[in-house]
Amino acid sequence: MTFTLVLIMISAGIYALAEDTNFGNALWWPVVTVTTVGYGDISPKTEVGRSIAIVLMFLGIGLIGTIPVR
Repeated sequence: MTFTLVLIMISAGIYALAEDTNFGNALWWPVVTVTTVGYGDISPKTEVGRSIAIVLMFLGIGLIGTIPVR
């Protein structure tokens, strides 16, 4: 859980800088990406943003797959 939160916060920070947007929108984007919802209302336009998106997509799918089912 801690890794996920750190991943989301770091991704939001990089996204905010790369895409020149506010932190609120930047925070929304990795949450939607990691949870694989992908609304599409906010999407990266720069190469840095897209690179972060790729990493986030793979890690997000992996993190969702590690949630234990009880």
